Amino acid sequence: MAEETGHALIDPVEHKAVPKLRFKAKRHMEDISKHFIELEGGIVVTYGDSVLEAGRVTVKKNENIFDASENVILTIPSEQTIIKAHRIIYNYQQKVGEFINVYMRSGFSRFRAKKAVKIGPRKYEMYDGTYTTCDVADEESCPWRIWSHKSKVMLDGYATVEHPVFLVEGFPLLYSPFAFFPIKKKRQTGFLMPELGASDRSGFSVKNSLFLALGRSHDTTLEAEYFSKRGIKGGMEYRFMLDDLSQGQIHTYYLRDREFKKDFGERDRFAVDYDHQLYFAKNLFNKAEIKVISDDDYVKDFDEDIGGREDAGLEAKLLQGWNFDNFSFNLEGLYYESLVSEKPRDSNKNVTHKLPEFRAVWQPTDYFNHFLNFGVESSFVYFANEEGDFQDFNSNTIFDEGVDHLKRAHRMDIFPKLRVPFRFKRYFEFIPSFGYRETQWWLPVGDPHKSRRIVDLEQAIKTNVGRVYYYDGEKVQKIKHVVEPTLSYHYSPFA
Repeated sequence: MAEETGHALIDPVEHKAVPKLRFKAKRHMEDISKHFIELEGGIVVTYGDSVLEAGRVTVKKNENIFDASENVILTIPSEQTIIKAHRIIYNYQQKVGEFINVYMRSGFSRFRAKKAVKIGPRKYEMYDGTYTTCDVADEESCPWRIWSHKSKVMLDGYATVEHPVFLVEGFPLLYSPFAFFPIKKKRQTGFLMPELGASDRSGFSVKNSLFLALGRSHDTTLEAEYFSKRGIKGGMEYRFMLDDLSQGQIHTYYLRDREFKKDFGERDRFAVDYDHQLYFAKNLFNKAEIKVISDDDYVKDFDEDIGGREDAGLEAKLLQGWNFDNFSFNLEGLYYESLVSEKPRDSNKNVTHKLPEFRAVWQPTDYFNHFLNFGVESSFVYFANEEGDFQDFNSNTIFDEGVDHLKRAHRMDIFPKLRVPFRFKRYFEFIPSFGYRETQWWLPVGDPHKSRRIVDLEQAIKTNVGRVYYYDGEKVQKIKHVVEPTLSYHYSPFA
C-alpha cells in the first residue's frame, strides 16, 4: 500500500481534518513537479469513504481529480451508490465528475447511460440512458426500462426526464415529451399505476390503488375497482413481517354486484385470503392458509383476487408444528369449501372436514452403526361434518353399509417400519424392509369399531452415479447431480 506523504491537512477556518489520499497498485509513477501520479494494474484508491477500483488511473493532485479507465468501479457508501463505467473523471473532494458508458446502482434503482454527470451530492444528469427497478444481476437485462434523451436525477428524491419511452423487452410501448417520478430507496406512500381491463362477464373496468407504507415491517394497500356491469369493488391488502422467518398477509374484497343479483337475487359478495407463518423458535412454528368466499362463482368472476378457479374446492388450513432432529409433531385443522354445488350460495354442510388431524413421525434413523434403520409414522384424525353422520342414499334413515356414505368418524393409524441395508462397497445397496400397519376406526353408526392390519414387505436394490459441478457464484459454489436407479418389489398382505 502506497499513500500520499505528509501530514493530514487542516482547514484553517473550520479546523476539520482533510482525509488522506491512499492507493495501492502493481505499478505507479509520480511526477512531483506536475503534481500527478500514474497508476497501473489492480488499482484501489481511497479518499474518505469513496473507493475507486480500476486498471489505469491518473491522479491530478493539484486539481483533486481521478481520471480512471479499464473496468472502473466507484463506490460511495455515504450515498449508498455503486458506479461502473468505461471511464471516470472525478473530483474526489467535491464528489462531482463525469462518467462514460456508465451503469449505476443505488437502492432499488438501476441506471445505464452513455454519459452521466455528477453535479452534487446524489445529483446526476443522464444522457441517452435508461432507468429500471428490476432486481437482477448487474450483467442481466431487465424486462422493462424507461429510456430518456436527458434526465435529471436526485437519488432518494425524484427524476425529471425529457422524451421518455417506456420499453418492454426492448419494444417501445409509451412515449411522453416529459415525465416526473420518484427515485426512492425506501417504500413510499402513494398511488399505484391505474389498471384498465375488459371482459364479457364484468364489462369495462378501471382500478386505482393507494399504497401506505406503515413502517419497515408492515404496509397496506387500499384499492377501488369499477366494473361497468357489476359496480364498485373495494379491496384491502395488509402485509407484515415480524422477523426473517415470521410473516403474513391478508387480502379482503367486497362489492354489491348488480350482475349477480340479476342471476341469483343477491348483491353482497366478498372474499378473504389470509396466510401466515410464525416461528416461535427454530423448531416450533404455526402456519395458516385460509380462503373464504361468499359464493362458489366468486373464483370464476374474480380469479385474480383468490386462486381456485379450476379446483373442486378451497381449503382453509391451520397447522401447529414442533420438529426435532428425528421426531416431529403436527396438529392440523383442514376445512373444505366446495365449489361444485348446484347453486353458488348452496350450503356447505354436506362436506367432510378434518378437524383436527394429529401426526407424529419418528424419522427413519440408523442404529448399530447403520446396521438397522427404524422409523414410525402415526396419525389420528376426526372426520367432521355439519349435516350428519352419514349420507342416506336410499332415504330409509338407516345406515346401510355399502350403500350409504359415512361423513363422521375417528381414525387412528400407526405404521412402524424396519430396514436392514446391505452395502456392497460403492457399487450397489440391497435394502430389505419389514413393516406392520394397523388402522382403527370408531364409527357413529353401524359397527362402532373396525380395524385393519397389513404386513408391509419390500425388497429394493439400488445404485447411484453422480458428479459434482463447481461454480464461482456467491451463493452457490457447487452442485451435485445424482442419478439413482432402483429396482424394488413391494408386497402388502392383510394380517
